[in-house]
Amino acid sequence: ALAPVRDITPDGSDGLPDRANLLRLLELEPPTAADLVHRWEQRPASTGALLGVGYTGPVVFDLVKDGPHALVAGTTGAGKSELLQSLVASLAAVNRPDEMTFVLVDYKGGSAFRECVRLPHVLGMVTDLDSHLVERALSSLGAELVRRERLLADAGAKDHAEYRAMRRRNPLLPALPRLLLVIDEFATLARDVQEFVPGLVSIAQRGRSLGLHLVLATQRPAGVVTADIRANTNLRIALRVTDTMDSQDVLEVNDAVTISASTPGRALARVGHRSVLPFQTAYVGAVREDAAAAAPAADA
Repeated sequence: ALAPVRDITPDGSDGLPDRANLLRLLELEPPTAADLVHRWEQRPASTGALLGVGYTGPVVFDLVKDGPHALVAGTTGAGKSELLQSLVASLAAVNRPDEMTFVLVDYKGGSAFRECVRLPHVLGMVTDLDSHLVERALSSLGAELVRRERLLADAGAKDHAEYRAMRRRNPLLPALPRLLLVIDEFATLARDVQEFVPGLVSIAQRGRSLGLHLVLATQRPAGVVTADIRANTNLRIALRVTDTMDSQDVLEVNDAVTISASTPGRALARVGHRSVLPFQTAYVGAVREDAAAAAPAADA
């Protein structure tokens, strides 16, 4: 579902829309609980996250095939928070809560996940971490990985995919939903808490086969994206950044600094060593704004 690679210079992005509506792309406009339940009944789980629009249509990244982990960067006003919201909302729309769960971490206590916490998939949201809480969080994640390893061992499954296949044949096996851990402002956290990155890399490496996915997001990745982080984040997305080092640390090219400030949500993605893919990030709230503009007297 990835759009074909095209020129990523500013002139080469003229074929992209300036705005994309996630709910319209998901054909959930307006969204209702009945529609979601019906979708979950038809297909209870998917690892495909619809994040926006490319040159030929919707752009979907697969947590398994393109991941399992991701790195996201974008300066203030570039659309990073909206991208993270779209990621969570898109996956929630195509997964039952017992098939996909989320843990959301906003180190500086911002509003990136404010609306997401109401989703039934969200196990918890963590804000305003200090070094002690970081240590506890890493310990809790380690314990969750041990629990998953034991479930797989007891069932005789080599990885999460095999366990899911076994559970389809034997519904009595305990549910083991995928766990998506989204960490906003991870670079600031890494600078403030030195043990954070080594602990996170260990969890990323162990979690690959256990259904755990990490999304690390930051405004300024320069100097924090270590070789270990880069090796474990196969999917990398950059919105507009202000420094070539930020673009290099995410995409290994300078192109993210050329994205116009007048087009929030414009992004460049790289999966592994493939060519860079430009796309316009979908915005979760667009449908409400569009509806309000079209029918201002609807609520009168």
